[in-house]
Amino acid sequence: MRRILVIEDNPKHLQDAKDFFSTVEDVEVIYQESYKPFNFMTRNNTPRLGDDFRKYNGVISDIYFPEKPGTETHPIGVSVMFQCKMMNIPCVLCTDGYHHGPHYQWINDLIYGLSQDTEWKNIP
Repeated sequence: MRRILVIEDNPKHLQDAKDFFSTVEDVEVIYQESYKPFNFMTRNNTPRLGDDFRKYNGVISDIYFPEKPGTETHPIGVSVMFQCKMMNIPCVLCTDGYHHGPHYQWINDLIYGLSQDTEWKNIP
């Protein structure tokens, strides 16, 4: 059975994921409302996935998370994605809202850069 981790802090989107995966067979989905339960913060405050993440066949993560409830969000999901890459775990990043202004151009640049990286294309 495949195991997928979904990390999403928005209750509506978390419920959307649960509704979707309730119709999918042969998959076990673990849902987390924050990256924090995994205690994968390093000394420089960058998320670091532990070896226990190797038990997942894939990760779906929001991009932006608040460090504390009610505070400004940060693109912590990008760190989750890079750690997944290092462990050869497929990762999908999701976000909602309008992210097409100059403030969010880095997301498009990141996606374009990854699409050009042949190493990323070979991840199982």
